[in-house]
Amino acid sequence: MHSDPDVARYVGGERPTPEIIAAQVESFTQACDERGYGQSAVFLRKGGQFFGRTQLHYWPVWACNLSSRP
Repeated sequence: MHSDPDVARYVGGERPTPEIIAAQVESFTQACDERGYGQSAVFLRKGGQFFGRTQLHYWPVWACNLSSRP
């Protein structure tokens, strides 16, 4: 997604370096391992073309332990 200059200008500007990409992948993988969810790629049903990405975002301030509720 970020390798396309027409897309990159809307999602952060410059193309990320391989080191930045590796750090992002590590961060996304760690978040998924810790919480059981993370970033997901979105593809069009017709043709299977990559459309974008989505994710549930963890906000520590909103975190609560639902298992302790009655």
